[in-house]
Amino acid sequence: MPERPPRLAEWTLGLLLNPKHRETLLGDFTEEYSRRASQVGVSNAKRWYWMETIKSSPALFHLLAMNFNRSEVMQKLSSLTRQNHKMAGLGLLLIIPALILCSGGLALSLLGMNAFSNAINFDLFIFNPLVLLGGLFLAFVLNLLTVAQVKIQDGSLTGTIRLRGKELNLGLLTCIGLLLSVIFLYLLAENFQIFAR
Repeated sequence: MPERPPRLAEWTLGLLLNPKHRETLLGDFTEEYSRRASQVGVSNAKRWYWMETIKSSPALFHLLAMNFNRSEVMQKLSSLTRQNHKMAGLGLLLIIPALILCSGGLALSLLGMNAFSNAINFDLFIFNPLVLLGGLFLAFVLNLLTVAQVKIQDGSLTGTIRLRGKELNLGLLTCIGLLLSVIFLYLLAENFQIFAR
């Protein structure tokens, strides 16, 4: 039985190829891979397969973008957002840095407990403002898309909010709103020195 091409490279090519021609082109690549494996060895054939994948990826990606079917992408996006538990889990992971930062700040300012704030290493990249606010924004958008649906039809904009079965997403959206409020109040207090030190 001939050796198969590298699975990751084959999978990458499969993602970038047009579904109509995917099977034929992958078959051609596999045939050439088998020929090279028998002539120059398996490791050289694998190297060749990877090089061809890397070389052809930009052009294939460009073709994919040019032939991109907007309705198909919207269907995939809507099926992704129907999985509300996955979106809530992903959103929770994205807000962890902001949650850690705000919890430490609130424990220090409200309760006078500085052990939590002292334990945080603020040099970590997750406490970069771009990562913090980007994570909050992305979690907000993902969970908002799960709860709310907006359609543009015949020049009119229609919005729908679904509450049944979306409690997890709504709770996370509320948590994100509270975290953004805490960050905003802290920035307000720091920049305008409203509170005495």
